[in-house]
Amino acid sequence: MNFYRLYKESGVIEKVTLFLFTAFLILIAFCNRLSIDDLFFKYRIDTVGLSGIIDTQYSRVMAYFLNGCIIAMDSRFVYILYNLLSIAAFAYYLIKFVILLLPADYLARKRFALLFFLFVFFCCSGPDELFFWYTQVSTYLWCTTCILLVACFILDGFKHKWRIPLFFIACLFIGSSSEFLALQFLFLLLIAVICKKITFFTSKHRIIYSIGILLLLTSLIVTLTSPGTATRSEILEEAGIPGTILITLASMFSYFLRPMLWPGLLYVILFVLLFIGMGTQQKKSPKIRFGEFALYLLFVFCSMLLTSYQLNDITPKRALLICDLIGLFLLAKTAMLVGRYIKLSSWFTGWLRSVLLLLLLVFMTFEVVLADQYANAYDAREEVLQESKRDPIPVSRLPTPYFIQACNISTDSLDFRNQHLKLSHHLKANIIELHIDR
Repeated sequence: MNFYRLYKESGVIEKVTLFLFTAFLILIAFCNRLSIDDLFFKYRIDTVGLSGIIDTQYSRVMAYFLNGCIIAMDSRFVYILYNLLSIAAFAYYLIKFVILLLPADYLARKRFALLFFLFVFFCCSGPDELFFWYTQVSTYLWCTTCILLVACFILDGFKHKWRIPLFFIACLFIGSSSEFLALQFLFLLLIAVICKKITFFTSKHRIIYSIGILLLLTSLIVTLTSPGTATRSEILEEAGIPGTILITLASMFSYFLRPMLWPGLLYVILFVLLFIGMGTQQKKSPKIRFGEFALYLLFVFCSMLLTSYQLNDITPKRALLICDLIGLFLLAKTAMLVGRYIKLSSWFTGWLRSVLLLLLLVFMTFEVVLADQYANAYDAREEVLQESKRDPIPVSRLPTPYFIQACNISTDSLDFRNQHLKLSHHLKANIIELHIDR
């Protein structure tokens, strides 16, 4: 996929939006700071080294090796570059996959794919956990990117020889970075094979596909049978089958309720209105099948059942990116279908799209201001930790931006977050957060 050609073929509004969105990403990346988990990861690297981290962190070898190298560099420039490259790689393969997934005779598929990525960034379950979190981004965002890469090569084949080793590396990364996402991907592949959407065994690349799936399964088995995974299972209490089902249902309720809350509701409304506007101008839009929604609900349930069984808790937002992608894709297609039956002039829909993207710009500006306030407060706290001679050291609570994983602690000095902050800074004094009554 040629991104420059895609940019040239976009309308003026899309070009301006893409430019502003890129500026938004850069500004958020500059405001981003290490979270509590990142600080603990950094402390562990200082004490046991990168090899020790890989050995003790559930043997997610490739993911922890990647983010371990990034954290160990301890460079603000590297962190910013890493965030932007991670998002760029995800954007590239998501847009490419959506273009391949839509019918070839659908003329607006490039615009659809571009705007779809843009709103996935805002409408996903937890952008702070997915796009700007150094420790976990390798496990979830890069794993999802590899899944999209593998899916693209399955649909598009291997037109260039360099795709083959990249395909194998991606398969290895999926299995050795997140057992949750790997099992989700295998479940989707099984559904695609059963529904005859893809044919591995009759493809001329069946040997390459077979080797890739074998590498994925092998790395996944190593991850699932690793001592670290067994240790984690022993630490977590078993909820039993009835308890696991109840937790899964609670996870699903929370998942479908979350888009109804601020500020996610605003982004979802803009998303729906924008694709309705696109649908009004299309003679042909992607088809909607009710079976797709049934399979989607089944997929969400199975995904959450898996995480609830493993973690005995509500499914974390960072493990739901694939569910987000499928759900938003179905929502976009539905909105376009609704738009086809609404008779609106091209003048009105053009103004509607302009107003919606302008509102998105306003929200992006507001979020940048919040992120800047967070960065300033974070840096001020760093100065207090370095200069204070008190024990315990009192610090103020940080603002909570929407797109950054906030590095907040508690009023209890023995809280694990307080201890992570203390250890990462090699302090002897304890740290407490000032409690301010409102």
